[in-house]
Amino acid sequence: SCHFPNEPFVPYYWDPDCKMGMLGCWADGIHAQCRFCGEHPFTGVPCPDKLLAPPNKGTCTFLDNEPTTPYYWDANCTMGMLGCNADGIHDQCRFCGKDVYVDIPCPASEVCGFANEPMTPYFWDPECAMGKLGCMA
Repeated sequence: SCHFPNEPFVPYYWDPDCKMGMLGCWADGIHAQCRFCGEHPFTGVPCPDKLLAPPNKGTCTFLDNEPTTPYYWDANCTMGMLGCNADGIHDQCRFCGKDVYVDIPCPASEVCGFANEPMTPYFWDPECAMGKLGCMA
């Protein structure tokens, strides 16, 4: 299985066919079979179905108002973990990146919006502010 010193912002999975030189392989820097998928710059590597949440295709469902706190679908989230059950319906719906959830990194594709997908890699930095290098991209 993949081993990371810190959980990455990009989804990953174990691909027994992954080899050195293939896009996304060696994601953890230890195993060739550990592969990034789905998010820039690995959008050409589709994530397997087991990473995609089955109910509602992994969509959080807020019945009242859309929250101002960022959120995303975390297939590993369980009731009792910080930020999980953000929508009050799905345990896998998770708050991230702001207020008491600042230590939960948000996947960039969930909180960054672009008219055209940039060629330059990007990530969500909750401490980013106007005037800091690379912020407000």
